[in-house]
Amino acid sequence: YWRKRTGTEPNHGDSIRIKAWLTIAREAIVDQLSTSSGLQLRLSAHETSNQIFCRIRAPIKLLEIQANRLKYRLRLKGEIDPGSEEFWNREIREYTGGVGRLRAVEIEEDKKIYTKDEANIILEKLYKCNKISASDLGVDPINETEKTWSRRVHALERIADHVPVYNKFIHYAPFYIDTRYRYLYQTYPSVRGKTLFLAKDRMFLTKSIIDKYFDCQLLSEKSHSSQPVVDSIMALHDGNRGEKVTIDLLQRRWVYFWRPSSKEVGSPTVSHPAYEEDIELYWYLRPFAQPLNDIRDYFGEKIALYFAWFGFYTYYLLIPALLGIAMEVIFVVRGYVDTVSNFDYPTYGFVLSIVLWATVYQIHWEIESKVIALKWGTRGFESAENDRPQFKPLPSQPTIRSTINNRTIANFPDSARTGFIILSYLVLFLCILLDMAMNGGLFALEILYLDKHHYLSNLSWGVSVVLACLITVGSHFFKPVSRVLTDMENHRTETDYEDAQVGKILLFEAFNSYGALFFTAFIKGNVFNACSITCIYDLRQLLIAIILVRVIINILDLLNPAIKSLLREYIFTYQQKKELKKKAEATNNSGNANVSLLSSTDDIDENTDFILETYRLKHEGTFDDYAYAVFQYGSVLLFIAALPVQAVITICENLLKLRLDAWKLCQFTRRPDVFLAEDVGKWSILMEIMSFIGVVVTCSILVFSTRSLDNYSYLFKWLIFLSSQQIIILIKFLIHSSIPIEPQWLKEIDDRNNYVEDKWVKGFEDDDDKNDADSLNSYLKGNLIDTIDSDALNLYDLRKGQVITEEEYKVIESLESKRRDLLRELRYAKDKLFEVYKTETYNEVTGVGETKHGLPLGRLSVKVLEIQGFSSDDSDRLSQKQVKVRVIIRGTKQGALVSAGPPVGPLSDTGIIKLTDEGNASINQSLGPFAPIRTQDADAIFEILDMSPNSNEASIANASIKLRELQDQLNHDLALHLKKQTNN
Repeated sequence: YWRKRTGTEPNHGDSIRIKAWLTIAREAIVDQLSTSSGLQLRLSAHETSNQIFCRIRAPIKLLEIQANRLKYRLRLKGEIDPGSEEFWNREIREYTGGVGRLRAVEIEEDKKIYTKDEANIILEKLYKCNKISASDLGVDPINETEKTWSRRVHALERIADHVPVYNKFIHYAPFYIDTRYRYLYQTYPSVRGKTLFLAKDRMFLTKSIIDKYFDCQLLSEKSHSSQPVVDSIMALHDGNRGEKVTIDLLQRRWVYFWRPSSKEVGSPTVSHPAYEEDIELYWYLRPFAQPLNDIRDYFGEKIALYFAWFGFYTYYLLIPALLGIAMEVIFVVRGYVDTVSNFDYPTYGFVLSIVLWATVYQIHWEIESKVIALKWGTRGFESAENDRPQFKPLPSQPTIRSTINNRTIANFPDSARTGFIILSYLVLFLCILLDMAMNGGLFALEILYLDKHHYLSNLSWGVSVVLACLITVGSHFFKPVSRVLTDMENHRTETDYEDAQVGKILLFEAFNSYGALFFTAFIKGNVFNACSITCIYDLRQLLIAIILVRVIINILDLLNPAIKSLLREYIFTYQQKKELKKKAEATNNSGNANVSLLSSTDDIDENTDFILETYRLKHEGTFDDYAYAVFQYGSVLLFIAALPVQAVITICENLLKLRLDAWKLCQFTRRPDVFLAEDVGKWSILMEIMSFIGVVVTCSILVFSTRSLDNYSYLFKWLIFLSSQQIIILIKFLIHSSIPIEPQWLKEIDDRNNYVEDKWVKGFEDDDDKNDADSLNSYLKGNLIDTIDSDALNLYDLRKGQVITEEEYKVIESLESKRRDLLRELRYAKDKLFEVYKTETYNEVTGVGETKHGLPLGRLSVKVLEIQGFSSDDSDRLSQKQVKVRVIIRGTKQGALVSAGPPVGPLSDTGIIKLTDEGNASINQSLGPFAPIRTQDADAIFEILDMSPNSNEASIANASIKLRELQDQLNHDLALHLKKQTNN
């Protein structure tokens, strides 16, 4: 690009100012995307923000090409497979000769084979009734067999008949751009008309096209010496304007869950019946409901999967919450667990129920995860990861040749990373020691102070609050430390980087979040004998303090981006008003009295909505949210014996966090990029680990921290502890083995999906006739008595099934020659079109070509020849009538923000002419060219204006023609019929 930009060759050692380099780099990016990618770019500058914005749009055809290249999975129409039980297995009883038999009518209908002529007749009838598109017409004997086109015809008949769809797991299949498969895929209404892609699909595919040319994340990374090449790259909330799901609609259904109807509020889980449309949700489940389908359609699978997982976890907390309420009632009646001096069977049963609940929850989440993958079409998805932008190769040997595909890759061996990992964990252990020292110092002060002032035992509440704050502060400050340490390890992929960071955070939080709780439960009383009333009482205090601080932090986490975003938008609006005021004052000072100041409601440019989105904060991903929920889950499992209502408090906390996160995502953060995801990955494994740790900790609390076994020796306590935890773990394994992670019904749905994809998309035959199958097998194996003589076969014989004559062969040769000529002409036309696309793009919405900067290129030239047979109410004065013709381009769409064509000017009118007594006039004048034409949704209106004295150029007649009738760009000789104007 340097050569293209400057006309010179770059020399080694040349230097350039950083600002000039950034300018050239940005120009190179725009040039590469606009000329090579096929994307449509529109550059716009905003004076107030002093920035240049580049809006990127992918034409539908380009999205289809990219989806075909990626084999992107799209949803099939429900009529392709309406439902196995309710549709295919539906039987009717027929009576033949007085004997009744059941017949599966739909299966038999689907097996019916049509001849070529029969199939064409049916398709033509469907086309004439506007049931199918032109691309679905006809059969292709070369690429389709009788079974294949018969199957297609049956599917199109079901689609045309709008058969009821009972299938709740609509299938997904890879997209193929061939028009023969287009009827299979579901279409959606949008501002572009019917489209195969949801907004999240368009975002994902467009981002993948950009990533093919540039690493967006690397371009937006800041270095220590300069600003980034690109300030930010983001999807726009404004991109869903006019779509079925907009940000306003999503916010109303998601954040303000009490407002929408019971059919619109959503469902607590994806597997819940209310997830489907037009099914009402019970009122008592409304707080747990989310419009998960809309969230997925708007934000993509990765964001939606987090909220589905977090909502499922919160919903399943209802069971321990109900058990906790019952246990709390028992505690109120007979005293808490720390006051019982004998075997506490209700507490043992409660704790056992919670531990086993965790096992059941984990199994049901695995089932729910598979349901989500099937309903969202992500089953079997594997993401091929690229290197992280921050990944740096080894300076001494930056590249090596891959042993897998022989390509050159960045080199950083694991041995070079080992030293950094060791250093990272040394720093991690120092952080843990520092954290433990701070908590230990606070405990020491509490123990020493309370030992001298026993009457101040109520201050333990204050100590608990301070400890809860220290835990929160420790977590807050360690996150950037963990990022620095993990950056230092220089991991290649984002998954490796995230796994390494999770390991550090998990190890630190095990001491930070649970260290104080463990000290209170097991050491504070047994070693120092320093508990205020009982150690379980102090543990309850600390748990309540931690929960309260967590809730406060959640609210502050919302206020932080909210205040920053609102402040940025206010500054932008203020600067814009100030700039416009300066312009208005300068205009007034120049002496133009016709220009007045803009009102306060009009001084914001109508095209600045997308600029306001750039002032929002970047969405930081779901890593911290997952970590928050996992450690909260661990707190519930590990210490619920001390605070049975912890699950109730956690539900309230999670419901608040759920709506706050939704509000923040919709209102105050930028739209995150769309990513595919099949499951939550390692976070589910961590929760499983927490459930096993919960067994050990709860058994320890009941045995060593309560008074139920005080009358027994430590040896007996250890025997009880070891045996009880082993028994519970054994029960967990028995439950795991008795409940299948993939039930039979779910496996059948998955197999059915694979079958549908093989049958309708890949075109595999499915013969139920044993004889046909045997004959096929014999053909594949080689049948010795096969009557086909393979030596006498040729291509045309195989196509027609018979030996062709010499005359037929000559006809085929002639047609083949014409086909080659047409292909040559088509190739030439495509080359010319490609040259045009370098400087011009086609706007599918307006139907008009545009420059790569978004300027319309529509153009219309008119030649008015004559007026014939014009009549008027005052015909006796017709010969004295002086008229002229004016051409106006007027849009036909209501509410258009801009005019369809240029304003009326000198090139719009003919000269003044006189009519004859017969109402004729010879004109023969060229008008225009009328440019720019901004849309084809407009009419060219020919007005006859009365130019007689005192007529004020009144319009006395007009005629019009739609511009879409002229879109072939050929010359048209047209006779238009004039309509007289009537004055009321």
